[in-house]
Amino acid sequence: MFERYGVRLPRATQAAWMIALTVVLQPLLNLMDERLRSSGYVRIDETRVQVPEQRQAPSALHWMWVRVAGPKNQRIILFGYDPSRRRRGRRRRSSRVAAAICKAMAIRLTRA
Repeated sequence: MFERYGVRLPRATQAAWMIALTVVLQPLLNLMDERLRSSGYVRIDETRVQVPEQRQAPSALHWMWVRVAGPKNQRIILFGYDPSRRRRGRRRRSSRVAAAICKAMAIRLTRA
């Protein structure tokens, strides 16, 4: 996006911005998650994604979730990311939005 305007930003800078933004937005994400869970009807899509990393085989699969709830004029859409399907502790997947955004630059969707 920045390159369109002639601005070259290293990926590390963009990733640091996303991580810092997550800290600021966490209270909003928590509120959205609470409202989504209390809506009574939640649609969820689970998608396998391939994330090329040097320390893992190219076939290593990670997971992304999209959760949607609420009426059209108050729709809540939350994205979650996890390198595995295991939940660790009570950490919410939606709190890992920064990781998903940072990884999105290199993600290739795999066919289910």
